[in-house]
Amino acid sequence: MRAGGAHSPRPLPADGTQESATDPGDHGRAPDSDTKDATKKRDVLAVAALAAAGLPVSVPDSSAAARIMPGDHLLGNEHLIRRVMRTLKNLAAVLSGTAAAVSVAAPAQATPAGASQAQNAHAQGAPSIVAYHGLTSAQQTERFNTLSAQGYQPMTVSISTDSSGRSRYAAVWSTSGGAMGADLPWAMYQDMSSAGYQTRFDQYTAQGYLPAVVSATGSGAGARFAAIFVRKAGVRYVAKHNITPEELESTNATIRKNGLWLTSVDVYGTADAPRYAAVWSSKPGGFGWHVSYALTQEKHNVEFKDATALGAWRPTVITVWPNARYTTVWRDDDKPGSWYSYVGMTAAGYQSRFNELKAKGFYPFQISVENGIYAAIWAK
Repeated sequence: MRAGGAHSPRPLPADGTQESATDPGDHGRAPDSDTKDATKKRDVLAVAALAAAGLPVSVPDSSAAARIMPGDHLLGNEHLIRRVMRTLKNLAAVLSGTAAAVSVAAPAQATPAGASQAQNAHAQGAPSIVAYHGLTSAQQTERFNTLSAQGYQPMTVSISTDSSGRSRYAAVWSTSGGAMGADLPWAMYQDMSSAGYQTRFDQYTAQGYLPAVVSATGSGAGARFAAIFVRKAGVRYVAKHNITPEELESTNATIRKNGLWLTSVDVYGTADAPRYAAVWSSKPGGFGWHVSYALTQEKHNVEFKDATALGAWRPTVITVWPNARYTTVWRDDDKPGSWYSYVGMTAAGYQSRFNELKAKGFYPFQISVENGIYAAIWAK
């Protein structure tokens, strides 16, 4: 199944909100003493004060300050100090008790599982959003035909396997390609084998397209892929699939030196033999990025708390492993805007979160599903 062609829907509005509306919600609550939190904050403020005074500062990787943000050992002390200085005002607000309260939603109420659709027309001038999950391959094809004919463009797609071994789809579509970076020619394919995905990859990259989103499920010869391709000039990229976790880590280390970063990643295979499908693309700007691998929900929650403590880090991709672990791409952003992320959701829990955040003007721009477990990131 494919579609192509450019269209000119309304642009996605810029998000002027500087507050990070994060919500630990479904991440769980990891134990963390007040003393440990206070020590971290004092260490960071001390480092920032020295830097502000123009005094030399050396922050070893093993220090409390260096441990506050994941990936500091990769980004270096200078980047840490820059980040600390940028967020000193926010930390002062936290210590004085004047920071904005974190929004914690009520427990999700059960809603009918299976295929569901919700439309979200945001504020005036914003795109119309259609999201669905739990669709069979036939339902996905039907929805594809309907939405593409109405001028929608896919933003994200996730293919997973249900208890009967059938492929299931979750996706988000928008009337604006701005969510993908611009209104661009695009193509989408589903239910591909590994060889089939390689064939489509070769076909479309020869025409100037690159894979924007790649999702996979299943193992061995039964693995199935879904992908969104966009045609965008001037973007360097590397795409790989059927790679081991060790190969993903080593590729990340190499790619980082070449000015690319991980923009799409999904895990498939089995718990004992996981495989990745990944895409690295040109990194626009000097922001830092970090990848955490195969974390349990509890450890993911600890990372979530640490990564958002200074208000600059946000997740850009979360993928669910076959054994309910999580691999997450984090980005260090000067202006992260407002966002929410949730992991460990059921289909009903995801629908409930969708409805709740829809009312606040948020839409999911990335979703991952495996074995009935959902993870998603929302933004305005």
